[in-house]
Amino acid sequence: MSESTEPPKFEAVSREAEQIVAPVPSAPSLEQEKIVLEAAQKKETAEAVRANLENFDFSKNIKARETLAGRLFWLTVFWVVAVFAVILLQGFWPAAFNLHDNVLIAFIGGTTANVIGLLTVVVKYFFGRPN
Repeated sequence: MSESTEPPKFEAVSREAEQIVAPVPSAPSLEQEKIVLEAAQKKETAEAVRANLENFDFSKNIKARETLAGRLFWLTVFWVVAVFAVILLQGFWPAAFNLHDNVLIAFIGGTTANVIGLLTVVVKYFFGRPN
């Protein structure tokens, strides 16, 4: 007793298809259009404010970098002059100014390492990848 399944008839299928079709959306009302327009204007205003804040931040960052570069330059000049003065005093006036050789080597090496390290950090900050 096998039941044979007959394929659905064309009329029945077409009636089912008519019932499935989605309704056509109605046009947006005037109030909905106003809300969408206001949202778009608020978005544009927010983007303009964000761009102005970024420009202000960049200008302050540039001024800070210029100030830092000038101060670092003069610090490095003072540091090098101080090391040069200690070497001159050690070399030309050993009776008045006498440091042990190990102390002099540690002073010159430590000072040089500090200057190079400080310059490396600042140069990486100046020329590093932007955020």
